[in-house]
Amino acid sequence: MRRTCLIALGWIAVLAGVASADTQLLSFSGFDYHLASPASTHYLDVGDSYFSLGFVTSFDPTLLGPHVDTGFNEYTYFLNGLTVTVTFYSGGLLEADFGNAGARARFYEDPLASGTHGDYGVAPENATAPATFTDGQIALGGQITNFVVAYNFGGDQGTFSGSIDFDEGSDLAFIPPGMRGGWAFGGIAGGPLVPQGYDHQVTGQCQVPSATPVAHITWGAIKSLYRR
Repeated sequence: MRRTCLIALGWIAVLAGVASADTQLLSFSGFDYHLASPASTHYLDVGDSYFSLGFVTSFDPTLLGPHVDTGFNEYTYFLNGLTVTVTFYSGGLLEADFGNAGARARFYEDPLASGTHGDYGVAPENATAPATFTDGQIALGGQITNFVVAYNFGGDQGTFSGSIDFDEGSDLAFIPPGMRGGWAFGGIAGGPLVPQGYDHQVTGQCQVPSATPVAHITWGAIKSLYRR
């Protein structure tokens, strides 16, 4: 019973961390998928690669809002370069931790009139995904670190979280140098309406951590409680 309660409390804490009232730079929605390594035996096993792509759905009204035009441009994103380094699975709960080398998120700006509309297609990677989500100008991009996916197979819902340090893009100049590092990058995953070949629907945000942020608790941290 104690183990069950700890897992339940940990799951609530993870979801609460995603919903914290931090300052939001932008939000996005789309779908994630993974590419299994030859030695993989389950979803997000060590060596598997994780990706996410879709559309930017909103911008903050101060830093980026005045410099984007959603009536003229389509805004998309692509998260890539993530490889599972450590995984923990117990009782339908999964935690996958990822290496930092080469992990990036980029947000693209593509003219609606002359560009190519993002098309998820079937079974990524395919002829249109990620290609039609990355063929615009890089508006903003950065390195992803400390990325973690936690998923509850019984409830068909999960979270993803990490940090992003912005270092490229045509809109980088609109973020003061002192604010470009340490943004919270995270959201939720799940839902039944998923294109063929994708894993989950995802919704996320880039946020400035608040002065008193909500603690993010991973299943690895919860495991340490069992030993007490």
